Amino acid sequence: QIHVRVTAEVLGSADAYTFAVFIASLDLGDIDNYPVYQTIQQRKFQVQMAERYATVPGAKFLLVTNNHTAKPEVDTWIDTIHSFKQELAIYNVSLYQGMVMNYRLVSANYHNLLDDFASHGTILLLNNTCHDFSMESKRQPFTDLVTIFPLELIRQYKIRILILGSTDIQVEQLTMPWGINKSYENCLPFSKKDHFLHHG
Repeated sequence: QIHVRVTAEVLGSADAYTFAVFIASLDLGDIDNYPVYQTIQQRKFQVQMAERYATVPGAKFLLVTNNHTAKPEVDTWIDTIHSFKQELAIYNVSLYQGMVMNYRLVSANYHNLLDDFASHGTILLLNNTCHDFSMESKRQPFTDLVTIFPLELIRQYKIRILILGSTDIQVEQLTMPWGINKSYENCLPFSKKDHFLHHG
């Protein structure tokens, strides 16, 4: 078993949400005639230039990105929110390997997302297919919000959620009275399913 570790340096001027593309090749040849070899395996992968979350003064919109979110999409969201005369902050769920609303972030001067978006903040979840945290397979970053968010805090602080993606997400456990799990910590006070905004 052979392990090869490679370090690549990225210019500080590189834009967030652009990608560096790498190709790794495994070559097989004669040790006594090393210029002659044959490529027997090749793997192409890309690395996203991510940025850490930072508090944006006055922002009431939080865009939740992932490791497949590209710069044009981020720029479009920024322009759209700015057209409403509003500010937008960005949180990369892949960079942080998850999302916990009340976890204090060093990059935000130990603020947490609740500090910044309590009282009628809006969270925009980009739920497209992306690599999981191990980078070995692909999945949607959000399949069941119960495991991601402390829902009782979202209800308490009146935070709105907009899910954007082409796949289904389990919302049944989030709502009442028609939800299948009506315990306090797993419910949001929606009287009808349509009150939970889901855009596919």
